[in-house]
Amino acid sequence: MALGWIELTLIGLATLFPIVWRASCSVRYYVKIFVYFSFMMLTGFVMIPIVMWRPKHPRNLMYVRNFWNFSLRMFQWEVEVRDRENVEYMKPAVIVSNHQSALDMIAMMQAMPERTTALAKKELLFTGAWGVTAWLCGLVFVDRLNPQRARDTMKKTVKYLQTSDMKLWVFPEGTRKLNGEINTFKKGAFHLAIEAQVPILPIVNSSYLPFYDPKTKKFNPGKIITVCLPAISTEGMTSDDVNQVTEDTRQKMAVVFEKISREVAQEIGSKET
Repeated sequence: MALGWIELTLIGLATLFPIVWRASCSVRYYVKIFVYFSFMMLTGFVMIPIVMWRPKHPRNLMYVRNFWNFSLRMFQWEVEVRDRENVEYMKPAVIVSNHQSALDMIAMMQAMPERTTALAKKELLFTGAWGVTAWLCGLVFVDRLNPQRARDTMKKTVKYLQTSDMKLWVFPEGTRKLNGEINTFKKGAFHLAIEAQVPILPIVNSSYLPFYDPKTKKFNPGKIITVCLPAISTEGMTSDDVNQVTEDTRQKMAVVFEKISREVAQEIGSKET
């Protein structure tokens, strides 16, 4: 029986795709990006029936973390978490981590201690199933376009930290930037920690540039080193100390970032040669 044009088209695409896949890094990049965000949406759909029975329960994000372990195998990524004991204790704290790209979710899920939630922009609520899951997991949403609402949210968060054993994960750089360095920190997370009188826990992820770079359309198997630095006490600090502790924290993280990024680049480079 003669093949129709639809069958012939499908056969042609099936024949050409492996050739294009091997020849074009742009094709590989966009396909993997599509799969990554599709997996994120899938996580939302899968998690809603699981976490909806205990809305905003402290352990809900742990279910998400366990499900996201599949993504490591899917993309052939390795996350090596060092000095995890620095964040594994049952006390409230503010975790600060560098913000590079949407791939931060991978390292975040591997390093996140129990009883942790995260600070997120309000727009995340409107990302379909993923936004619903984020709300059910108890993420703290900040309306950056409304300063008064943002301040009210932060005040409630201070009280929450003072009366619970929860940790709050914050990306103090605000906007994610994949430029091979740790950029200027906004002070909100540090105001929050000082006002609540809880420790600051810096967590540093190595640069993704050795295996992921949107500018060159690179999206390869790779490794992330995540280092949990010792806690920085805010006991006795006031708002006058915010500028100093913000910059001190950024500098400590920058030193570690440069070291582990160089280590990853050398390791990946040696495998490629």
